[in-house]
Amino acid sequence: MKSLIVYKSFHHNNTKKVAETMAESIGADIFAVDEIKKIDVSEYDLIGFGSGIYLSNFHLSILNLVKRIKNIENKNVFIFSTSGLSIKFLDFDRGIKKELQKRGANLVGSFNSKGFNTNSIVGLLGGMNKGRPNDLDLNSAKKFVEDIRLKIS
Repeated sequence: MKSLIVYKSFHHNNTKKVAETMAESIGADIFAVDEIKKIDVSEYDLIGFGSGIYLSNFHLSILNLVKRIKNIENKNVFIFSTSGLSIKFLDFDRGIKKELQKRGANLVGSFNSKGFNTNSIVGLLGGMNKGRPNDLDLNSAKKFVEDIRLKIS
């Protein structure tokens, strides 16, 4: 099964750590969204999109990539994110879920990990979630993606 993970990460590289853990766990090809000019997903059986959460949403570069990908219909996709807060009712994934659904992709799961955050006022206080994602978070990410892969194979 051929897998691909595309992510956007900056500030503290929280999402990059999760993406690399997932990719290594399932032997996926991995790219930062900024490295991609044109993408062909036809050869992939599973595709993951990851981002930090910015203003309660996935990074715009990931959303724009999803909007322009051809041949994503009926592809198995998962999403993952890192954020300072992990509050279910805020539904940080809503924008990307809506776009994937509109494009006909088969969303097979979503994962969120807390990440070190120094944005806005929390930065003046030393940040929140220092040391996150930690080994426990990364092991949870690994288990999540391995379970997804088993589920669709």
